Amino acid sequence: MSPNDVTLREIHSAREVLVVDDIADEGRTLEAVLQVVRSGEPHNLRVAVLVSKHGQRKINVPIDYVGFELKDGWVVGVGMDLDDRFRNLDYLAIVESPQ
Repeated sequence: MSPNDVTLREIHSAREVLVVDDIADEGRTLEAVLQVVRSGEPHNLRVAVLVSKHGQRKINVPIDYVGFELKDGWVVGVGMDLDDRFRNLDYLAIVESPQ
């Protein structure tokens, strides 16, 4: 993902902005979003993620609020899937080695 793939209506420079993401994995998507948000020069910018997979991070993105830290594995459930499986679980689970 690149900043060209992200669109925003408008960010006012006097605004507080909180970017929320489900998983911060390699950091590419989050960095693309942050580049676009920063271009609007918000007054304050914070980032919250449900799951931070710091062991997979390729791009160092600033994360202010983290629900869970995860070194390895795949997070599934509550809309997140692994090869189109487990998406409909009503809880989060970690698959350590996909089969």
